[in-house]
Parts: sequence; C-alpha cells; structure tokens
Amino acid sequence: MKVLSISIALIAAMAFKAADVKNYVFDPNGSSIHWVAKKVGGAHDGGVKLKSGELSLEGENLKAASFVVDMNSISVDDLKDAGYNAKLVEHLKADDFFSTNKNPEASFKLKKATISKEAPSAGKNYNVTGDLTIKGITKEVSFLATVVKSGNMATAIANIKINRVNYDIKYGSKSVFSDIGDKAIDDEFSLEIKLTGKAK
Repeated sequence: MKVLSISIALIAAMAFKAADVKNYVFDPNGSSIHWVAKKVGGAHDGGVKLKSGELSLEGENLKAASFVVDMNSISVDDLKDAGYNAKLVEHLKADDFFSTNKNPEASFKLKKATISKEAPSAGKNYNVTGDLTIKGITKEVSFLATVVKSGNMATAIANIKINRVNYDIKYGSKSVFSDIGDKAIDDEFSLEIKLTGKAK
C-alpha cells in the first residue's frame, strides 16, 4: 500500500511539472529588433524584422527560447535622404556584410539560462548562453536577458554585443585591415531586442 501511495505521488508530481511548462509564440508585429553600428566619427542604426520564435517557461523560469530573423528586412533609420538610405541598405545586404541572397535568415537558440541578480528589473534576469547564426556561421554568445511575464503574455528583452568579424563580416574592420584609418567601422555592433509572445 505504501509503495502504491508513493507511485501515485510521483505520477502526480510529474503531471504537475509537465502542466507547469508554458510555451509562448513570439509575435513578429509586436516585437522589435534594433541594431546600432559605430564607426570613426559616427554611427548608423536601423531595424530588422523577426520572422518567428518562441520561449518556454517552467513556472516563472526560462527553460527554452529560439528565434529567426528575416535578414532581407534590414532597414536604416538614421539616414533621411532616400538615395543614401537605399544605397546603405543595398550594401548591408551585399557580400561585404550579410549576404542576404545566400543567407536570408539569422537565428538564435538558447543553450543555457541561469538566474542573475544583475540589473534588477520588473521581470527575471538571466545570464543566457546560446548559439547565434549569422551569414551561415554559428558561434556561441552570452548576454544578460530579462523575461517579463504578464497574464498569458511573456516578453524577452536583451541587448547583445556581437563581433561581426566572427561571422566573416570584415568590411572596414581595423583588426583585419590595419591601414584603413578613419574609414574604420567598429568590429562590434549591438542588437536591442524586445520579443513579445502569447501562450499557446
């Protein structure tokens, strides 16, 4: 009888654990990805659109996350002249940068998330590690992320610093071309990410 009671308790605990996991599907229209790239004497910034993605929470804790970005949607916000704007967008899509004809998507997949007390906020903060794929090249990256849960909605927020040279984006890099002088573009660019999803 005691064995039976223990078995029932274990089954109930497992069922509760499984039921406690919720999956949230990111909404491309309700999410934003903003990029900033600096160079000698200035900077450019713009956006890129989320294609798909989701995260999983076990109770309040982040367990899984992934997303895909449409690289052909890349845009420039700071250049108001239509001609210069279009020229830069075209260059960013070319082989010097993201080769969007050959690599129309970039993606991220979470490998590990541990709770962090850094930068307290309204949500839970995590030290996140995962695989980031850009231009067909996958590298492991780590960064601080926040997950805010409200009702049947969850929002993931992060600011990621990316070394573009690791993804074979060498154009204007002083670390690659030492004599480039004042035409140098910083190796690092940043992505300000805010992805919002609804529970399935």
